[in-house]
Amino acid sequence: HPHLVAAEAADGVLLVGLGLALRLHLPLAVLDVGLHALDISAPLLATYTGTNIPPAVTSSGHSLLVRFTSDGAGEAAQGFEAAFQAVCEPGTTWDAVSAACKPCPHGSFSSAPNAPACTPCPAGQYAPNEGSTSCTACPQFATTPSQGSYLAEACICQPGYYALDSVCEVCAEGAECLGGNLMKARAGWCEVPPTDEAGSVASFLHCCRPEECTGGVGATCDAS
Repeated sequence: HPHLVAAEAADGVLLVGLGLALRLHLPLAVLDVGLHALDISAPLLATYTGTNIPPAVTSSGHSLLVRFTSDGAGEAAQGFEAAFQAVCEPGTTWDAVSAACKPCPHGSFSSAPNAPACTPCPAGQYAPNEGSTSCTACPQFATTPSQGSYLAEACICQPGYYALDSVCEVCAEGAECLGGNLMKARAGWCEVPPTDEAGSVASFLHCCRPEECTGGVGATCDAS
C-alpha cells in the first residue's frame, strides 16, 4: 500500500511518527523518491516494524513514499499513524494553521531550512523585506534602539557620534553627542553655526568667560 507524501515550494518533507503497532514481519518502509512518482525502487530512508514510535524522517527532495506491506493473514494489529509537514526553505517557517511555509515578517529572518521560528534582527541590524535569510548591518558606529528593526532609518549614531550625510562622525571638540543627529555645546563652550557652503558643519569655541556659557542646543557664540 504505497502513499506519496509531497510538499511544493519547500526544501523537503518531514515525516513524524505518531504511533506504530505492526506485526514484526510486516515492515513499514519510507522511500526517498525525490520527485512526484510512486517509485518503489527509490532509495530506502528507513524501515520500521514493532511498536516503538520511529524517529522523524526527512526527504532530500520534494516528496517521499511511505510503503506498507501486509499479507492480510493472522492477527490484526493497529497499524501506524504519522503526520508530515514541509521542510521550509531559509527565510520561511512552517505555519500550522495554513499548513504551509510562510515568509518571515519584516525585521526577522531564518538562515537555515526547517527553522522552528523566525529570529528578530539583533540590535544594530534590520531586515526591510519579508522572507529574509539574514539582516543588514547598520553603518559603522550606528545601532538600532531595539531588536526587530525593519527600516534603515532605525539606525542611529551611537553616543559620541553624530549623523552627517548618513555617516556617523566623531563628536566635535567642545560638543556633546548623545547619539542620533544631535550635537550640542558643552558647558563652557559655544557653537559657531555652519556656513552655507556644502559640507560645512558646526564648530565650537571655548568661552573666555566659561561661567557665562551654559552650553546646550543653540548656544551660539556672541560677537564678544
